[in-house]
Amino acid sequence: MIDIQPLDVSKYDLIDQQTTKAEWVWQRVPIVGMMISTVLWERRNRPLFDEYQKVLESRPLIPSEMWGDAQRQEVGLSICQAAQSEIGWPNNRFIPNDPIRVSLWSFHDGLDAKDAIAKIGEQHGVQIRWDDLIPIWNSNLTDLVDLILSLSKES
Repeated sequence: MIDIQPLDVSKYDLIDQQTTKAEWVWQRVPIVGMMISTVLWERRNRPLFDEYQKVLESRPLIPSEMWGDAQRQEVGLSICQAAQSEIGWPNNRFIPNDPIRVSLWSFHDGLDAKDAIAKIGEQHGVQIRWDDLIPIWNSNLTDLVDLILSLSKES
C-alpha cells in the first residue's frame, strides 16, 4: 500500500490566531472595510493554500481501495471530487486521513464548503446538516464517510 502522509493542519490551525492588525481594524468598518479585510486575509493565507495545492499535485494517484469496501469507496470518491470541484483544489487526491477542515477549506469565498457538502448530500440522497458536521469538523475524511453512510441508512 502507498504511504502518503495526511495534509498537515498545524499551519491551518493558526490562521485565525495570526490575524493582522490591518485585518482587525478593517473588519470594524462597515461594507468597504469587510471587503478590504477579506482581501488582506486572502493575501495572508494564499501561501498556505498554494502549499496545500503543491502537496496534492505531488501525490500519486490514490488507489480507491484505500477507502475500504465498495460503498466507502463510492462515498470517499464523491467527497474527493466535490472538494476538487467546489473548493478549487488541483486534483482529487485526498486520502481518508486528510483533515476535513483542510480538504473542505472555503478559501475563496466562504461558501465553498457548503457547496461541496450540498453536492455530496445530493449524490447520496441525504441531507448533511452543519449540526452533523460540527462534532467531526476537526477529524478526518474517514469520519465524514462514516457520517454520510449513517445518514444513508437513516433515509
